[in-house]
Amino acid sequence: MLLLASLYAAAQETKEATVIKEEMALWTLQDDGKMANSKNELNAGTTVQVYMKEDGRTPDEISAETSTSRSRGSTQTFTKISYEGNDYYVVPNMICIGGTPAVITTENACLYKTKNLADITSHVLVRSKVVCLKGTFKTVAGKEMSYVTYYDDSSSSQKSGYVKSEKTSTNRDDITALRALRKINATNNQKLKTDLVSTLRDLNVSGNVLELIGEAEMRILRATDLSLAGVMDIYPQKFTYLVEDDYLNIRDIPSKAGKTLGRLEFEDEFTAVRKTLATQTFDDVTDSWYYGVAKGIDGWIFGGYLTPIEEEVEDEEGLEAEGQEDGGESSGEGNSDGNESSETSETEKDSEE
Repeated sequence: MLLLASLYAAAQETKEATVIKEEMALWTLQDDGKMANSKNELNAGTTVQVYMKEDGRTPDEISAETSTSRSRGSTQTFTKISYEGNDYYVVPNMICIGGTPAVITTENACLYKTKNLADITSHVLVRSKVVCLKGTFKTVAGKEMSYVTYYDDSSSSQKSGYVKSEKTSTNRDDITALRALRKINATNNQKLKTDLVSTLRDLNVSGNVLELIGEAEMRILRATDLSLAGVMDIYPQKFTYLVEDDYLNIRDIPSKAGKTLGRLEFEDEFTAVRKTLATQTFDDVTDSWYYGVAKGIDGWIFGGYLTPIEEEVEDEEGLEAEGQEDGGESSGEGNSDGNESSETSETEKDSEE
């Protein structure tokens, strides 16, 4: 019986489908007939193989199993799919059979009921929304329209309509890049933003997506590179680092996101000639970043952990006092009561007046 079941599974027809629900959950069928969440998810735009009914002849005739999910405790219909050699179950309206994965690349794409531009609806698909493109058509005016199927999060249902083809892209790298950009915009973690945007530099994206990546890089840079907020020249000031068995990074920009050029280690000297107008706070320490040279390396160091080196400067008041004392002794040799000296002082004072 087991052998027959295996042969049936091997012979069962599958068709390619596109995931249109972001972070679509994958389910597994348990021995008690209930579905359990596998804790695995697929991104929208991922391609899977969906099992068809044994006598299926149209894309709508997919395999369907009604089961109770453990997490929801309700009865729901699931569809069996294959992904990377493993079988899972998914909610049917979260995948689209046939067509090509595509993504909305403009800020908003209006949805139309038909190919006629007069049949516009109140719905829009936002940038980075992944859809399944079913075909392209020409309007009477010669405008190219794309028929797309998408997952509507507000109604938890699958919907379809027409959008202007110029607002979509079937480039896989565009889908990947726009998904990452959405995550970048959703987080306040600067390190995560920097890490995510760095993964996009080697992608072969379309022109408008490349512009979006550049804009994201600039926003991240402005948030981390304090030199963009202004710098000021300072009188050369020597600093050192006085923490043993530790070091400070010398960076190419005043930011922890900057490239490391070298290290300022225990008792190394750093001569700063410039500092940022804006400050940053790390570990409850607030200070500017300083630009200068250390060990022959020009770069930026966060000032909060630097210790100024106090240069030895002779006490001017002490020198003046010493000079007066020497002058008094000299006057004493010629005039013991110092009257001549006193008169000279008064004369100099009068002439000044």
